[in-house]
Amino acid sequence: MFTEKKIPLYKVLGCSACDQDFEYLRKRDVSPVVYLVCDDTPDMKELVETTRCSTFPQIFVDSVFIGGFSDLKRTAIHRPTELRRKEMDGEIVEPMCVEEEDFDRFILFNGKTKHEYADIFQLYKKQTALFWVVEEIDLSGDSKDWEDASSDEKHFLKLVLAFFASLDQIVMENIGLNFKNEIVIPQIRQHFAIQEATEAAHGESYSLLIIQTYFRNTEEQRHVMRSIQTMPIIEKALWAEKWMNPETASLAKWLVGFTCLEGVQFSGSFCAIYWLKKRQKFKALSFANSLIARDEGLHATASVFIYKHLENKLLQERVHEIFKHAVSVECEFISSALPVALIGISEKSMKEYINFVADYWLNQLGYDKVYGCVNPFEWMDMISLQGKTNFFENRVTEYSKPSILLDRERCKGKAMRAYIRQDAGVVFQCQTTGLPPRKATPETFEQYDSCRVVSIAWVLRDKKTVYAQRYSVADPGIADENIGAEFVHGISREVMDKYGNAINVVLSDFMADVNRSDKIVAHNLDFDRSVVSAELFRMGSSDDARRLLSFKSLCTMKSTTNLVRIPNSCESYKWLKLEELHEFLFGNAFENAHHAMCDVDAMVKCYFTLLEKHTANKKKKTNLGV
Repeated sequence: MFTEKKIPLYKVLGCSACDQDFEYLRKRDVSPVVYLVCDDTPDMKELVETTRCSTFPQIFVDSVFIGGFSDLKRTAIHRPTELRRKEMDGEIVEPMCVEEEDFDRFILFNGKTKHEYADIFQLYKKQTALFWVVEEIDLSGDSKDWEDASSDEKHFLKLVLAFFASLDQIVMENIGLNFKNEIVIPQIRQHFAIQEATEAAHGESYSLLIIQTYFRNTEEQRHVMRSIQTMPIIEKALWAEKWMNPETASLAKWLVGFTCLEGVQFSGSFCAIYWLKKRQKFKALSFANSLIARDEGLHATASVFIYKHLENKLLQERVHEIFKHAVSVECEFISSALPVALIGISEKSMKEYINFVADYWLNQLGYDKVYGCVNPFEWMDMISLQGKTNFFENRVTEYSKPSILLDRERCKGKAMRAYIRQDAGVVFQCQTTGLPPRKATPETFEQYDSCRVVSIAWVLRDKKTVYAQRYSVADPGIADENIGAEFVHGISREVMDKYGNAINVVLSDFMADVNRSDKIVAHNLDFDRSVVSAELFRMGSSDDARRLLSFKSLCTMKSTTNLVRIPNSCESYKWLKLEELHEFLFGNAFENAHHAMCDVDAMVKCYFTLLEKHTANKKKKTNLGV
């Protein structure tokens, strides 16, 4: 690739790295123009001031300072666009690639990049497990909300949807034409592949489903779809293009700009739709918005991870400049193009929220905050920021595909059930609105009207492998006055409206994982199994209900009474609460008891510890049934 180029190489006499560089180029039929520099001479001082690099050799390609030996090898396989690009605003142009001669860039699990970029590969795996398609969203229920919406709300939604439909395409173009041409690290390219597929799902959901559902007039559809040309959204599109143009922005700038686009410039619109959900409007759109906001949070996180792998990062002043510009454009969009006052949101509060989000992503990139704002919306617990989701939001919209999480060595083309270990079990726990009558039977589900499931968590796993995991706030469709025991589980009507999923969907997913397992495990098994079975009978899934009632099972509460042997008043042994069993085994309580997912995490820890004890000394029976 270098054979037709004049390669100036500045070396110091007696420098082994300089000689190594020269030999590297010579083997590739390149005769570099060698310049000797001596210590403490004006020539050396001038060179160091120009390149801001004090080590040697120093190499230039097309008058662009490349760096030293390792930089030269990486540049040797980099795309021609990077080699043609001149030094930009005094920044060091940094490619991201592997060495030319070993072709490891074509091997995903090569020895050179597998561990260095493991963090990004894990993000790829997470995004793959959470991949969804538009057919999962039923928009038919939003038609009435649209008909009942005010003209201001309709105008507002038109602008929001037009923005999303346009910007998703810009993101896809940036990945396809820019990032994938500039970065050849296989783990990063793997992530970009799933990100492109995810963005395609986003674009389809907005362009084909939502717009056609809400805007039935062909001319209006065309107007919305061409919004990038006909509405003030053009300003945001121009901003995105400015920071993603390979002729004017370095890779570092791209990544910072991309973080702003995914993390900051979507935040106002996401928040606005979430406001409508808070008012119990447009539930299907709100559900799609939750999925998309989660995805965009992952995408912004990936940009941060990739940026942190760069050796030559931007100065804080430059990053602050990019973020301030992004915030300015977003705030202008909120106040003029997308007047949030139309749906009852304070413009001042919305701008504070945008500033708050910008500070979050600045911190993630490793820079100081600019605005110092707090979140003005208590109900808006950062749905687009991974790692900042609130107590109930964790895993609510994570539709994990179990097959994605499996150990690939067990797959071998077999059916899913065939390569889940035979000892894999579903550990589960649910929270309810109260207790059923003492002699209630699940098949007579009306007896469970006072005991409805409001949250459920489960994990399908064996000792080594997690195959599927889920937590969901469940909406059983009950009146406000029937939501009891809030002081225990903390799920109010507001929480249910904000995070709740239809109970029939949640329990269908639960039974799908039960049917893949060998057993079910719960702490108070009789209670949890009976209330879930009652819900299944109620929704007409009698076969699933009966299967759950007869499924091979283990109760960690009953099976540990002889192990712990705490006497009770009836001259037998006490059934321990989960918190008590955890404290008995590990010497401490666990946090957030009565949150279904936290209970499941604690139960898994107790269960596998007990299994180890049982295996180690089979003579001491613990009645674990294994």
